[in-house]
Amino acid sequence: MSIPPVPPQTSRAAKALNVFELLIATPAGRQAWLAGPEAAFNAHKAGLGAAFGTVMFAHIPLATLQVLRGLSEPELALLSRLDATYVADGLFIDVPAVGRVYYK
Repeated sequence: MSIPPVPPQTSRAAKALNVFELLIATPAGRQAWLAGPEAAFNAHKAGLGAAFGTVMFAHIPLATLQVLRGLSEPELALLSRLDATYVADGLFIDVPAVGRVYYK
């Protein structure tokens, strides 16, 4: 069984998706995303401090961005709770750095 190729991951993309995750955590953030994803991302990022200073909306991979732009408010709400639910149930993997995880 061969492992399918995995696109290279970058800390920039991971940080950009972290901004998105923090943004959609609230109803107001989800509404802002639906009204204008890039403006909402930039406004939210501005309030997060220096750790996200160099992260840009363009760092979100295009295929991922297309999916995120197509989500409705209820879907964004579900997505915002999904990660927390998995963590609360112990269904997570601690990864020390951005990398590749393969399941066999």
